[in-house]
Amino acid sequence: MLLKNWGLLLMVVVIEPQHSYKLNFQYSYVVQHLPSLKITKSPYKFVPISDIVGGGYNNDYLPDVIGVLTGVGSEREIEKNGGTTKLNVIALEADGHKIQCTLFGNYCDDLNNFIATGDVHGAVVIIQLAKAKTFQDKVHLQNCMACTRLVFNLDCDEARDMKSRIADITDTPSPMTLTQLAPDVRVSPLDEFLYNTPRSTIQGLKDATTDSLFVVLGTIKKILNPETYSYTACSCSKVVIPDSQMLFCDKCDKHVVRVCP
Repeated sequence: MLLKNWGLLLMVVVIEPQHSYKLNFQYSYVVQHLPSLKITKSPYKFVPISDIVGGGYNNDYLPDVIGVLTGVGSEREIEKNGGTTKLNVIALEADGHKIQCTLFGNYCDDLNNFIATGDVHGAVVIIQLAKAKTFQDKVHLQNCMACTRLVFNLDCDEARDMKSRIADITDTPSPMTLTQLAPDVRVSPLDEFLYNTPRSTIQGLKDATTDSLFVVLGTIKKILNPETYSYTACSCSKVVIPDSQMLFCDKCDKHVVRVCP
């Protein structure tokens, strides 16, 4: 693909890939298909599953993930944005670490089309630009609409290397068997907050000796330092600083006009 007359901008979003810049489409830009062009460098920047599930991973980034398909759930429909959409879950494994990924909409169709081929045993799945989310102290992946790419058994160096490592496992005759995932019994965020989180009095918080999360019920009597209770922010949510009768955002590194209190 040949790209001409592109504009390069800093990436300023809440959920972002692991690079600092983005390309923007405008009327002057040109996109031309080059069928004979061969790109030798891998387009993926894989994050090991062990790093994502090990704790401390920054969920603000959209990782590329590769793993062996070890489980598929049962497709169902859920209500979303006033309509219904398909949902299914797959399980991936790499180097002994496992993670589940929730697929929505057309990504479920991609999964169904692949399963229909029958070539599912030891299948290597690549999820490009996945979203990592933590729910009930467990990290899950899910697709981002019109952003994530879901690829099965791609002929690339990383996939061949993973299949080679699977072939080296000789402890069991079938180390990566595809299984049917049991339905996920989820607790709503409201129920999790109200019923699964410990409660404490204010005095109990003062006596606490370990770090934990509590639900605390109280009445606000007074706001200390009311001048710092709120602030004027840039559209990126960073506080802006008065500068020469203008407002400056450190994160965007420029003077901004659009702000909100």
